Amino acid sequence: MMYKIERKTIAPQVVAYGTGSGPATEIPKILGEVLPKAMQHVKSKDGELAGPPFTHYLSMGETIELQAGVPLRGKISGSDSVEIGELPGGDVLTTVHVGPYDQLNKAYQALVAHVQKHDLTPGDTIWEYYWTDPEAEEDPSNWKTEIFLPLK
Repeated sequence: MMYKIERKTIAPQVVAYGTGSGPATEIPKILGEVLPKAMQHVKSKDGELAGPPFTHYLSMGETIELQAGVPLRGKISGSDSVEIGELPGGDVLTTVHVGPYDQLNKAYQALVAHVQKHDLTPGDTIWEYYWTDPEAEEDPSNWKTEIFLPLK
């Protein structure tokens, strides 16, 4: 798959999120625990969604730290397990991956190649928006994930 890499400036986005960490091999399990709590909390507070669910990777490697949740229109109060914060604004590179999550590394490789080719300095985190609900679309080849790589 060829990836179209775009550079754009985005505004900070208010989000409701839960946190998780563990081995990178456990990302699906961690997301399965964290993301539903954030979504349920927003629903219980009558929060208005401003987009699809996301995962914000604070550190990646063999062990990962992440925030998973949903973007909001306006603010709501948090809870013991769900915080209210922001995804950062500023200059970012974005690309869209269409296909299974286990092939997202191809999109990441395309972003890294673009950064190197254009002598850019990436930020310390990265996040993904999940535009396709796997429960509504059973065919993973149709899943759409948008990746955001902040630039320094």
